[in-house]
Amino acid sequence: MNHTALFSRPAVLLGFLALLSACATAPDSPPPPSPPPMSVAQSLDLEIDLGASYFEQHEFESAIGVLVPLSARLENSLTQQVRIHKLLAFSYCAMQRRDLCRQQFDAALLADPTFQLTQAERGHPIWDPEFQKARKAAERKPAVRPRGTTQ
Repeated sequence: MNHTALFSRPAVLLGFLALLSACATAPDSPPPPSPPPMSVAQSLDLEIDLGASYFEQHEFESAIGVLVPLSARLENSLTQQVRIHKLLAFSYCAMQRRDLCRQQFDAALLADPTFQLTQAERGHPIWDPEFQKARKAAERKPAVRPRGTTQ
């Protein structure tokens, strides 16, 4: 029997055990940092995006179901409020509910008298006439911001 082999095996075994024990006692790495909390405005934008997604998928009732409760929130910015009313108007118009469509355009123009449809939105056979009626009515009324909306 080779004496060198006998002495080297325990040395290797001891070295391996020392390495294992060092690994076992190593401190746990810290958990990854949590994402920063979402602001109210960011959360609201995500909810509005959900309503817009439903509208784009022609799921108008679902869009309305998401957007109507958002329209009553007092912390909406002016941009958010107008976007909500515009998406609601488009959804109601797409469902042939012209009175409700017009009411939403009225609300958008009450919040922002400078509100306009985009070039792509103008000329739509249903909502453009309703928007034009709302615009003409708004021009006859003094501008008043809805209670609770902020810029």
